[in-house]
Amino acid sequence: MGWSRAAILRVPGSSSVHPFRSTVVAAVAAALAGVAGLGLLSSALSTGEGGSGGDVGWLQPAARSAVVGADGLLHAADHKAASDAATAAADPATAKMMKELKQAHLQSMPPLPVGHLFDRHPGYFTVHTGKGLASGRLLLEVPKAVMDTPFMVLAQVTAGDAEAFLSGVPANTVGRTVFALRKTKGHPDTLDLYRPLMDLRAEKADSPMAASLREGYFPGWVRTFPVRSIGDSYLLDATPWVGGGMDVVTDNDGRPAPLSWERGHRLVGATAYPRNVELDVQMKRRSLDGLGESVVSPENTFSTQVRYSIVALPDKPMETRAADSRVGYFGTSFVSADAIDGGRLKRTFANRWNLANGPIVFYVDPTVPAEYRRTVKRGVEEWEKAFARAGHPGAIRAVLPGDKDWPADYSMGDARYSSINWAPNLGPAYAMGPTDADPRTGEIFKGVVVLTANFVQSAASDVNVAVSPIAKDAPAGDESLWSMESDELQMRARSLRMLAALAADEADDVDAVSRPAVGPSTDKANGHMMPMVGASAAGVMAAVIEQVLRYLVMHEVGHVLGLRHNFKASASMPFAKLSDKAWVEANGTSSSVMDYLPMIVRKNPADQVVYASPTIGAYDYSAIRYGYGDFKSDDARLALAQSVAMTTPFATDNDGAGVTGADPLTSYWDLSGSPLEYHAESMAVARKVLRISKASTAKTAGSPWLDFGVVAQDALWSSVLSLAYATKFIGGVVPSRAASTGSPSSASSSSSPVTLVDVATEKRALSLILRELHPRNGLLGSATVREYGAHMVARKCFGAGGAGLPTEQCLGVAAKPLVSELRTFRGRVLGALLVPSRLARITEATVLGGSRRGLTVAALLRATTATFFGAAPAPAAEVDDLQRDAQAQWVGLLLNAVNASEQHHPLAVAAVAGELSRIHAMAASAAGEDAHLQGLAILTAPFHF
Repeated sequence: MGWSRAAILRVPGSSSVHPFRSTVVAAVAAALAGVAGLGLLSSALSTGEGGSGGDVGWLQPAARSAVVGADGLLHAADHKAASDAATAAADPATAKMMKELKQAHLQSMPPLPVGHLFDRHPGYFTVHTGKGLASGRLLLEVPKAVMDTPFMVLAQVTAGDAEAFLSGVPANTVGRTVFALRKTKGHPDTLDLYRPLMDLRAEKADSPMAASLREGYFPGWVRTFPVRSIGDSYLLDATPWVGGGMDVVTDNDGRPAPLSWERGHRLVGATAYPRNVELDVQMKRRSLDGLGESVVSPENTFSTQVRYSIVALPDKPMETRAADSRVGYFGTSFVSADAIDGGRLKRTFANRWNLANGPIVFYVDPTVPAEYRRTVKRGVEEWEKAFARAGHPGAIRAVLPGDKDWPADYSMGDARYSSINWAPNLGPAYAMGPTDADPRTGEIFKGVVVLTANFVQSAASDVNVAVSPIAKDAPAGDESLWSMESDELQMRARSLRMLAALAADEADDVDAVSRPAVGPSTDKANGHMMPMVGASAAGVMAAVIEQVLRYLVMHEVGHVLGLRHNFKASASMPFAKLSDKAWVEANGTSSSVMDYLPMIVRKNPADQVVYASPTIGAYDYSAIRYGYGDFKSDDARLALAQSVAMTTPFATDNDGAGVTGADPLTSYWDLSGSPLEYHAESMAVARKVLRISKASTAKTAGSPWLDFGVVAQDALWSSVLSLAYATKFIGGVVPSRAASTGSPSSASSSSSPVTLVDVATEKRALSLILRELHPRNGLLGSATVREYGAHMVARKCFGAGGAGLPTEQCLGVAAKPLVSELRTFRGRVLGALLVPSRLARITEATVLGGSRRGLTVAALLRATTATFFGAAPAPAAEVDDLQRDAQAQWVGLLLNAVNASEQHHPLAVAAVAGELSRIHAMAASAAGEDAHLQGLAILTAPFHF
């Protein structure tokens, strides 16, 4: 059969040919020609652009041929009359191979997007979505002009299962989401998908290293697409790519042992816009490794809907701004290939929005309940004050559903819209504020704030538990209580999760994934109970929800603007100002809402002016000016950074804000520049919570003691957390960014970048800790057991853990083993006190301090021993079992420290051994017939001296 190019391009019954239709018809005819015989096989295997017209060049006759020689082998020959078909037919093996190759090639080619099988959506990449028999298929037309041009693939959960996948959160499991396409070298009918090199760059296009990078770096490829050349585009079948998570949602995310999942997916929607492509995919996953257990699915299947976005990066990259360690911005970093002068290799740009593109707009998603939308809007637009002061009024705003400027084509996950979402959730509450940014410049082009929906349910539950029973019969002027936990929407579960982090010797950060903020980031649930004193039940719920929600929105929006956490921000606030209503309304309770701020709860109701910080602080104003203000010179920008370091210091996740960190002013969940005053008041508040809750439960009809058990448990956890953070003052070291940068505007070189906590403050912190650890009169002592132990009960569920599933009926009731629980609480505090890094800092501080030597390890151990034993062990009749329990626990911790000597400073190990020897001498001399002291003497006998 013969075909002519003219016949292929001719459309019967039409005098004109639509450009797109003509190319499709040409491709159809060419495909038919490919199966007509082996004579066109060599051209059918090459869909390149060598022939005239480009898109059907594979129809041109072969330029060379081959003949079979006398030796039975094929030999190259000039153009002969013999066709390729005849040559192949002369060799059966070759004919068979070429037939198989042709079949495989035809099967790999993408199908044609004919109208009765596909709908066409023109855009950045033109999308063809299958229908009818082709339902679920996805074809993309990729312009040839974008070859080797980076683009991003985003993934966001738009509907989740309220368990593993929450709506609004990022779905990508890998951090590198930048890709590009290129023609496969030596294979003209395929495109390679690859990740461009972003981590190593030549800063100057004409530098010798730029040429070296271009010639010497090979990025490999992630996957290869067979393509058809159609006009100025390549047509590829993206169906397998989508099914594989578009290489951003993957099980093989770099861990040594990838998770094993049974997967399923289906494409349910797609559209295209000039700068982005949007794909909706429903997914289900089932763990084959038993690593996850679903509450809602008997099949143990986790289901979700994911929005994938293919996003073009800006044609003109934004002008960059250097990040500065004195002002906390998330950054985009790379290694400079041009840095060959021995200086720093790393370059970091601050991630920020390009205000030249217009204001930053947040769309409050319809998932946010209507009654809270105005509060969310106020939280967003609180940042307008900072932008106005930075010279950009009107730079940020929020749009609500129903507003006149609400976009008709809005949908959650669309790369064109930044949104605030409310996610259904069966687990602990939290919030996050991840962003997507141009990896070349740090330009943020999309952000999302996710608030979990169980925020309100948890708040309401705690208000009903702790406020209502107390307020019902409370006399005028008496205090009433409200008990709440909140860590970026973490309410009641917050205290337990914080202590879990404490047990691991590291209070870790979740939030922003900016990932987040891996992260992401992401705020991880940390925090502790904050009872509300001095407010009536009638107004407390609305006030608390409004204030906490507004603070949370301000915090997460700050992440979306590019700001990192500032865990030192509260240190800029004088403690006395926390009860000054006018001051707090104007300045907040911290210099930054980017801190993890606890609920403000005062012992004296007259000091209670707010529950949560009501506005952004001084640091926030300066940080926005640094990132978005206009500067006449780099020196002016650096001067601002130095001013920030001197007046409203910055410290973030890398600075050890957990209980094991060195800097006591850089901590989660504290308040003011005098954290010890805050912690001391927290102890008083916890005692008050216990006393009033017990009294109100006893006198109020219908008040269950189960609820009292919850409130009491949280009050004790709260005290433990404050005591654990107070340990940071012992051996504490306060570094200064103002004296550390070495910039021209920094402090003089004579300024020391390190300040040791003074001896008086160390002793005050130790006194606070040991007072509450006292086995008789402390909050964690036997007086608490005698007063409250008989009134503390808890639900008992089926199973060893006792927690049960969220939907499980828990009908059992059991007494709380308060002595055992106090042992656990006491162990958390003592563990924080004895953490190896703290003992090492104490040892080093005695050298650094010179004549101002601080508390020694030996003095610390002796004071703690005296708290549990007294000056000498008391007679058995004068010691209760809780005190004996504390003594045995202390000895066990000291023995553990010696046994783990490789983790400790050698001088600390020697001091611990010496204290064990002293305890042995005391126990042995006083033991007599006391079996407890005899046992302690035996345990410490190896240290007898």
